[in-house]
Amino acid sequence: MRWRTWISAGALLALLWSGTGTGAALAETARSETGRTGMAAEDKLLLEKGLQLYEIDQELARITVQEAGLQEKIAAAQRDAEAARTAADEARKHAARVIRAYNMGERDSLWGLLFSIRSFKDALVVMDYLQMILVRDRKALKGHTAAWTELKAKTAGLEEDAARLAETKSRYIRQRERMAALQQEIDAGLARSAEADKVQEEMRKLSQSWREEGIPLFRTYFRALAKALKELPDAVMNPGAQTTGGKPAGQFMLDGLNASFRITDGQLNAFLLEQNELFRHIRFRFEDGRIIASGTQDGTEVLLEGRYELAYKGGDPAKPYIRFRTGKLEYNGFQLPDTTIEAFEKEFDLGIYPQLVSSPFLKLQVTGVELETGALHILLKLAL
Repeated sequence: MRWRTWISAGALLALLWSGTGTGAALAETARSETGRTGMAAEDKLLLEKGLQLYEIDQELARITVQEAGLQEKIAAAQRDAEAARTAADEARKHAARVIRAYNMGERDSLWGLLFSIRSFKDALVVMDYLQMILVRDRKALKGHTAAWTELKAKTAGLEEDAARLAETKSRYIRQRERMAALQQEIDAGLARSAEADKVQEEMRKLSQSWREEGIPLFRTYFRALAKALKELPDAVMNPGAQTTGGKPAGQFMLDGLNASFRITDGQLNAFLLEQNELFRHIRFRFEDGRIIASGTQDGTEVLLEGRYELAYKGGDPAKPYIRFRTGKLEYNGFQLPDTTIEAFEKEFDLGIYPQLVSSPFLKLQVTGVELETGALHILLKLAL
């Protein structure tokens, strides 16, 4: 048994470190050997951690850029707030003089001019003079209100930016701590390995493969998927919409004030393929409350897993939509960290918006979403 284990481990090392291992080859080796030797599972885990370490480092770079942008924005907001504060002070002083004049009766003497009018010409002059004073007084009071409102807005914006900066710094610290812990785990794993240098080289190759091949491929798929999903509600709700082969794109049902939007995973795959030939390499399936997309293109394996949920744009209850939340991303069998998922979610919107379907007769509002094995249901109601 011992010599068989050593032979198996040796074969694995030869495959892993032959110098020709791409991310796909590494993943295939790990899959074929895991369970037969403890070495393969540990090596695969090390490679995965190395990839996650690389991605967290990229997240730190993004946070650094975001922090610098926020600091510049805060500096500009501080200058604007200071200018608004100066303007508000001047407007307040002017308004105070006007109010004091009315309170002390200084304006009463002006009205007394009306009793000194001796001719129609005098009346016109006095009325013009009084109107000019009243306009200036109103302008001063309005100016004070406007300046104060602007100052409050600038101050509130500054506080929001400062809070965002604090959260960004906190996120940076958390990711740094996470990165340090992950690095310690990798160092410990490498210390146990008899071929630490070769393992490190394979980690470098995997990160390079992900950067040069994986990221562009995932972006291509996400971009195509986001574009197709924007067209999906119209295809389902338009009776004339057909997918390849003359089959319906989905099913739209109207029952009184309630409506529903239903599509099977087979219909979704047909629709996506009609939208873009790229989806010939990847298949979607609905199961257990999850949406799973997996496939292989040019030897690169991709996997996306997530779910749809009811959400609100900007937290506004009047703007519901169906949001996609990614739970897992895998590249050639290696799981990517949540930082990568968040970055893709920010860059690409995979939500579904049936309420945006242009129809002069139907105005819809999303009320819920249900996912069963093989089919996705979106619940709607007529917006009156």
